[in-house]
Amino acid sequence: MTLLVIALVSLRRHRPALTSGQVLTWSLLAIFLPVIGPAAWLLAGRPVRSAAAVE
Repeated sequence: MTLLVIALVSLRRHRPALTSGQVLTWSLLAIFLPVIGPAAWLLAGRPVRSAAAVE
């Protein structure tokens, strides 16, 4: 359950960098695949921040 909450919060924070279709897809994966969905988002789905965005 904690992994799901962390993934959904992370997804919400990265929402501006994603299309609405991507947000919907990742949200549904996280909800309906309780371990695999959140883990997949946290490991592979999050957009990579560029060096300019970090500075």
